[in-house]
Amino acid sequence: VPGAAIVEWVLRAADEAGCTTVDELMLQAPLVLPDNGGLQVQVSVGAADEQGGRRDVRVYSRPDQSGRGGGAEWLCHAVGVVSPEVVVEPPTLGGQWPPAGAESVDMKGFYSRAAEAGYEYGPAFQGLSALWRHGTELLAEVELREPAGPPAGFGMHPALLDAALHALMFLDRPEDGQMWLPYAWNGVSLHADGATRLRVRLSPQGESAERDLKVVIADGTGAPVLNVDALTLRAADPARLVSAAARGGVDGLYTVEWTPLPVPASGVSASGAPASGAAEGGEWVTLPGRAGMTDLVTAAVAGGTVPWAVMARVESDAGDGLRVAERVLSVVQDFLAAPELAESRLLVVTRGAMAVGGAEGVEGDEGDDSVDPSAAVAWGLVRSAQSENPGRFALLDTDIGTDIGTDTGTDIGTDLDTVTDTALEVLPQAVIRHAVTVLDEPQLALRAGRLYVPRLTPSGAPEELVPPVGSAAWRLGTSGTATLENLSVIDAPEALAPLAAGQVRVSVRAAGMNFRDVLIAVGMYPDKGTFAGSEGAGYVTEVGPGVTRLGVGDRVMGLFEGAFAPLAVADARMVVPVPEGWSLQEAAAVPVVFLTAWYGLVDLGRLKAGETLLIHAGTGGVGMAATQIARHLGAEVYATASPAKHGVLDGMGIDADHRASSRDLDFERTLREATGGRGVDVVLNSLAGEFTDASLRLLAPGGRMVDMGKTDKRDPERVAADHGGAWYRAFDLVPHAGPDRIGDMLAEMGELFTSGVLAPPPVKAWPLGRARQAFRFMSQAKHTGKLVLEIPPSLDPDGTVLITGGTGVLAAAVAEHMVGEWGVRHLLLAGRRGSDAPGCGELVARLQGLGAEVSVVAADVGDADAVAELVGKTDPAHPLTGVIHAAGVLDDAVVTAQTPESLARVWAAKATAARHLHEATRETRLGLFAVFSSAAATLGSPGQANYAAANAYCDALVRRRCAEGLTGLAVGWGLWQTASSMTGHLGEADLARMKRTGFTPLTTEKGLTLLDVARAHGRPHVVAVDLDARVVAAQPAA
Repeated sequence: VPGAAIVEWVLRAADEAGCTTVDELMLQAPLVLPDNGGLQVQVSVGAADEQGGRRDVRVYSRPDQSGRGGGAEWLCHAVGVVSPEVVVEPPTLGGQWPPAGAESVDMKGFYSRAAEAGYEYGPAFQGLSALWRHGTELLAEVELREPAGPPAGFGMHPALLDAALHALMFLDRPEDGQMWLPYAWNGVSLHADGATRLRVRLSPQGESAERDLKVVIADGTGAPVLNVDALTLRAADPARLVSAAARGGVDGLYTVEWTPLPVPASGVSASGAPASGAAEGGEWVTLPGRAGMTDLVTAAVAGGTVPWAVMARVESDAGDGLRVAERVLSVVQDFLAAPELAESRLLVVTRGAMAVGGAEGVEGDEGDDSVDPSAAVAWGLVRSAQSENPGRFALLDTDIGTDIGTDTGTDIGTDLDTVTDTALEVLPQAVIRHAVTVLDEPQLALRAGRLYVPRLTPSGAPEELVPPVGSAAWRLGTSGTATLENLSVIDAPEALAPLAAGQVRVSVRAAGMNFRDVLIAVGMYPDKGTFAGSEGAGYVTEVGPGVTRLGVGDRVMGLFEGAFAPLAVADARMVVPVPEGWSLQEAAAVPVVFLTAWYGLVDLGRLKAGETLLIHAGTGGVGMAATQIARHLGAEVYATASPAKHGVLDGMGIDADHRASSRDLDFERTLREATGGRGVDVVLNSLAGEFTDASLRLLAPGGRMVDMGKTDKRDPERVAADHGGAWYRAFDLVPHAGPDRIGDMLAEMGELFTSGVLAPPPVKAWPLGRARQAFRFMSQAKHTGKLVLEIPPSLDPDGTVLITGGTGVLAAAVAEHMVGEWGVRHLLLAGRRGSDAPGCGELVARLQGLGAEVSVVAADVGDADAVAELVGKTDPAHPLTGVIHAAGVLDDAVVTAQTPESLARVWAAKATAARHLHEATRETRLGLFAVFSSAAATLGSPGQANYAAANAYCDALVRRRCAEGLTGLAVGWGLWQTASSMTGHLGEADLARMKRTGFTPLTTEKGLTLLDVARAHGRPHVVAVDLDARVVAAQPAA
């Protein structure tokens, strides 16, 4: 169901309640029609506040179960606020239409192309009939198609409103290759109904990750019909809109997405319900310390009031997750043991336990690299406590940078005033109470004053690029239409070709990104070119005949094609040793920018001491390199950059008298005045069109322009004729300089690098898996310095894979799958009993029958020395290439019966072992580091608070590992059908209970399929579970 239909429903409900404007409406979950049957839809409008008559509004749906008895729980799709505020002078679209200067856009085949991208609009919704561009705005005409039916009964027919927004697809090409969908609507007002033909104006409002548009809709005469003050769009992968079957996906793999929870417009009373004149917060009390529950109960009884919540703060205690788990367990048990608090909730407050924004973060959240694994322990434990005791517990995670208390006398809990004045000062206490008790949201995150709630979401199409299993002969390339979305991992057999004379093979660790790569990727490079990368840094693994200057093991940097790959072949003349003390990321950032600047200024521009130089895009990599080289040569530097980057120029020593904006042509006047009317001797140009013309006019007599741009190369003779004899030369580095000169320049600059005269530019590194996002970021020209891609290792079939718990039933199935399907040939299976484990002999025989070499060792992976010895046992001829941590034990009991001993036993086998494996392999280039976690850490599981806590630690540890640039995957498995030491205690009644709650044990076949998909998905944490979403959604909130 299109979001426009939800907006129309809310407008209608607002009208029924005497309101005219939708102040805010946030779409939380898609409303999907079932294959069979229908949906019941409910729009709920709350009471009006006394300040302005504003009302909260929510849109729900549930399956239509008429005739079948019972009723499913309602699922919320949108939340917002409506008000009686009237727009006095609504905008119109009268006068000339389209206005003068509007450029018509060809609409031929639009809906066919949209369908190919996954947007399949039926005949009723194909209402976009004409489109124009007018500056940054889009203008459109839409009409109500006959299949949509008459407009009667609607404020605005949903098909008409939806069609009015179809022009959004034209906002994002060719810049970023993304599609953007409506997410939040603000200031929506309907002025007239019954329209069948509309004029539409879409006006972008600034640049951000979440784009904002102003929308004006008028009828055929230009009279106002509807306006939206701000329509917020979010990037969406079109593949997510295609069915799992169509994109080769598989049901059962989920990620946790955090969704903003709008704060109620009206006040909230002490009970948490919407009310007028609410106080600043509802009543809660703060647990004063480990032994404070008794004192708290005594005070509550003496005061005659029962708090709605007892707030307990969790500190991570220097990374000791087990100690955190013991403390939280103690507090949970004390709370449940206090009958006086039977009507209260325990609100457990953590800091930095959750990665609300994933890899990228959101405002107030630094992403995966800020996650605290020890704090995450509390979430795993309390989630299971919630599943056993619905309505008794809530979780709140605050910003990592927020000080939630500095007292040192307690281990858990803090002073109430400290908390409300710091971590929670941005929201009234009653708002949190409203979210927990009224909105049934017992798990919350607070980031930059905004609440977020977790949602288990189907994983959809992979968002990241993942190297193939079993081969190092691959590279980043393009497939299909030239767009950034079509960047993919492709075969590169040329990387393994025998070396010719003068060549070396390089194990690439980092590759520089250049705007040339962007142009090739989107099909705009003049000579097409091949998207493969052209510079990088790494280690020499092989030298060809005649190479004497370099040897195997040398750290090198330089120019070579195919750099976006783990292996590349290079001309030895164009690579040099990396200067001492440089990282490989810094080394990969240097070759192109410094060679381009040196060749342009020294070889071509003949820049001399005392001359003046203008550098366009001065904050880019070439600009920064050129600035250093020019100063070394004794020249005076002027530069342009966007005004937002002038602070960067200032930091480079280019003051206000030596800089101008690159966003308009005024730089010509500004810099001519700055040079006393003379102009500059040399221009290093990267601009085009009128900007190049202005730069040529700015040349002093006898001036030279060196043009490294690709899209507007000029004829030197014409330039000389038009600009008083000015000298002009456009160049491409490699074909014009040649390998020998490139080698000489690298050597000349090498001495300057070693002496510190020249230094690498600032570097921002992106993992290759996020290459699409990295090149999109580059295409927006928002960066300074140099961008590089970090190249991950592949899972080498000739290397060794270590599997802990390796003789268990689950690990055995995975081992056979890796050998049979992934091509792994060397396995190291570790378990407490080693080869004495039941079935070990048969397993080894099966693996050997598949062609694998297998070693089985007895090891306690909960012991750091044992893990170090285990990793050290790997055959040097087949070095460690992968780790799967499948070991684990259960010690189930309800949370009130858990003990420190049961926590420690489960913790050692899972969490402690994961930490030891992480630390022991931190310096090893692994193609796989997978932790077999549990869905219990995410969803909670009765009787498994200890197991959930340990696995929550593992999930967060893997996130931190990935944020450090290491490979990592945590799979939160649901129950497997195959009986094992982890499931053998479950009887038929247990399995029947699980099915009633929506969970079905995974078959081995499906579990292994989900493992394949999880590895290829690229997320650090996924949940793999066979569930019926409707049944799960119908369960009571925890």
